[in-house]
Amino acid sequence: MLSKILKEHIPIDVAKMRAGNFMQSQIDNEKKKLDKIKAGSGWQDIKACPLCHRTESTFVLEKHGCPLVQCLHCELWYHTRTPANLDDVYKDDEYEIFTTAETKAHFQYKMERFGRERVALLETVCGSLSGKKILEVGCGNGYVLAAAKEKSSQCYGSEFSKKNIAKAIHNTGLPIYPDPLESFPQKDFDIIMSFDVLEHVEHPVNFVQSISNLLKPGGYILFYTPNYDSFSVKLLKEYSSYVDPTEHIILFNSGSLQAIAERTDLEVVYMVTRGLDISNIIAYYAYLSQTENTFLTTNVNDLQAMVDHSGSADSMRVIYRKK
Repeated sequence: MLSKILKEHIPIDVAKMRAGNFMQSQIDNEKKKLDKIKAGSGWQDIKACPLCHRTESTFVLEKHGCPLVQCLHCELWYHTRTPANLDDVYKDDEYEIFTTAETKAHFQYKMERFGRERVALLETVCGSLSGKKILEVGCGNGYVLAAAKEKSSQCYGSEFSKKNIAKAIHNTGLPIYPDPLESFPQKDFDIIMSFDVLEHVEHPVNFVQSISNLLKPGGYILFYTPNYDSFSVKLLKEYSSYVDPTEHIILFNSGSLQAIAERTDLEVVYMVTRGLDISNIIAYYAYLSQTENTFLTTNVNDLQAMVDHSGSADSMRVIYRKK
């Protein structure tokens, strides 16, 4: 069993994705966002679960004065204090994700390693992509669309950031729209995908239903979103980059992703976890002690393969099918 798990694992070259001081960059970035929120619209209190709207919850931890709780009904984790206006964080030319610089080589690596892997997953679950109409919601600089374009001639992007729209058009040559999903100029998609977006939205059921409304019957939605019920988050707690009340206002596990399907016209057809748990733990230990944990660094890929296989990795991958 172990040899099969290790053989199927696809390693990630973290050095091609992240700056060496990843944890410190994460902390500094959060401080910048806290200042923007304070100078902007401030904070708001969340009284009920954003997914099921029930009020019964259990306290988990607190970060930046923002409690994180878990709903006792749908299992969603959510912060009870969030930015009153998320534009304070996102609609800023300085908004950044703490990775390496966006060079041509960095884009190419992400397209080849992650874009093609995600497209291959769609082919495995949804069949051939040839002739399929595909949309990516929150397409960023377009590295997944660039891979999808190799399989389908009908690919489109949705993105609110003017800077990212320009990058995605430059990188892919595809139509990238800024329009809200409720008034999106295209519809009748076969497949819609969205990566690392779901955890940022205030009303997840409405958001997912808006996506589903753009699908043909029998169409598919692919989401990647952080898994709070994961190995690295269990160890890192508030030091995890996923626990960030300035942006990640809701966090999921398999139960809460299933709860979304139960409240929309969707059904879950695929769900696994994959992640960077061991790399995140290495970064955490380096931040605390400024020394390298040689056991973890030597065995990072094998350990991550086992965490992935256990269903405890820090990223959820779920595919819904429209009924």
